[in-house]
Amino acid sequence: MVSLSASVAYLFDRYNVQIALSEGDILMNTCISGKQDSIRRDQKGNFSIRGDASTQKSIPYTTNDMERVKPLLLDLFSGAGGAARGYADAGFEVIGVDVAPQKHYPYSFYQANALDVLGALLGNDNLWQGYALDDFAVIHASPPCQEYSCTRFLRDATVATPRIREKLVSSISGLLRETGLPYVVENVPGSPMPDSITLCGSMFGLPLRRHRWFSCSHYLYAPCACRHTETFVNVLGNKVRGYGEHRKKDKFFRDGDRLRAKEGQLRKVVGQTAMDINWMTIAEMSEAIPPAYTKWIGQQLLAIVESERVA
Repeated sequence: MVSLSASVAYLFDRYNVQIALSEGDILMNTCISGKQDSIRRDQKGNFSIRGDASTQKSIPYTTNDMERVKPLLLDLFSGAGGAARGYADAGFEVIGVDVAPQKHYPYSFYQANALDVLGALLGNDNLWQGYALDDFAVIHASPPCQEYSCTRFLRDATVATPRIREKLVSSISGLLRETGLPYVVENVPGSPMPDSITLCGSMFGLPLRRHRWFSCSHYLYAPCACRHTETFVNVLGNKVRGYGEHRKKDKFFRDGDRLRAKEGQLRKVVGQTAMDINWMTIAEMSEAIPPAYTKWIGQQLLAIVESERVA
């Protein structure tokens, strides 16, 4: 959404109607004469009104007339919004997409198949929900990780009919390269992303050991090496699990020639604090990215977007 700092009026001859936009008014999705349209800003700073795919009308303005606009990031396979919060904290406006409903997602959200969304943006019409591809500055994708995770072996050994997910990292990465936009793909260690960096909660001072890989269209770097401690928390398999000092004192299991205390089962609030997420259920946190990870990456992406805009 964009606020105009000066009073101005535009005549959209397509509708033969005048819309006055005064200071403090908002440009947003609008419906005129029963047609769905939206006023959008692309990453180069140009505005247009978009209706059907055949019509795009430029809206003249000077950059001095506009307040700073946050670049728009498309969050595919969004889950409940862990990655989104980090990108928002870094300075992006975020729109989430997931095939499952996400009632706790903290920003604008559409329930849709991510492959269909990319197909629409790359297709002949180049439109999805009123958005064109060049409305987005960055695309993030977190395709299902279950079939790349080492925990799949435990699942396969303990579940009679395990749910097998699609392996989408390679296909999603290919589609994102076609967009020509800066992009990030996130997944677990072991996924087919040889050019990725690893982020861990310990790099950000979180009592969390949760490694995630991030592959990007541009060069990224991690803040430091992992700083693992003996005592830490992880949220996995719908449980908040504790290690080190959090382990149970009266229950043990045999690890080779040693007896080790079993992992602790901790309260939800402990997991929320460890991940810096206070709006999700334990099940949602089990599949979430800590916002600190994407805030770090988002700050690097924001610099990339700004440098390309100037260029």
